[in-house]
Amino acid sequence: MNTEIFGIITIFATNAATWFFSKRKYQEEVASQEILNLNSTFNFYKTIISDLERRVGDMQTRMVEMEKVIAKLDGENKELKKQLKKNTL
Repeated sequence: MNTEIFGIITIFATNAATWFFSKRKYQEEVASQEILNLNSTFNFYKTIISDLERRVGDMQTRMVEMEKVIAKLDGENKELKKQLKKNTL
């Protein structure tokens, strides 16, 4: 009877110790995976931001070029209107 109780107590103690150390190991693995996921997410957003910065720079360059074209066309339009007024008078 004593050996049966001792065996049951030993099994419970072993299971409790295994559960405790497994839980700790599992928590460390989860924390490590969270760090890896955060690093991956950070790199993903860093790439997106870099791409957006490049696109904004390209758009600003195109905008400046378009403003020059608009100014040139506006000047040509005004000149053509002046010529049209001269020819109609």
